[in-house]
Amino acid sequence: MEARKKVVRRECRRDEALLCKIVAARTGERAAQTILEKDFCLVQAALEADSVVVSLDETAREAYRAAAQGVGEIGDIVWVNPAQEEDGPIEWLKSGAMPEKSRRLSVGQR
Repeated sequence: MEARKKVVRRECRRDEALLCKIVAARTGERAAQTILEKDFCLVQAALEADSVVVSLDETAREAYRAAAQGVGEIGDIVWVNPAQEEDGPIEWLKSGAMPEKSRRLSVGQR
């Protein structure tokens, strides 16, 4: 990917204010807070780029989905797990990887 110039590198600073807001949305849930802090780079990259996260981590997706209920800035992020057959990742990619509403974090718990 690097050799074919398909990787775009962007400079971005960690948005501590947004991270604090996200973590605060899960006050009292230390395990969830740890996950949110660990995977914040995925969310921040999505916000800086195309609003899409592709990750195998269902625990992180559920933690961010719950946090999105109180943090509007991350609600429109589309999260797809390529290992989850019900996500239909191959079909989604073949059809252009459109930001379908049903894939957004703001949609709520599965």
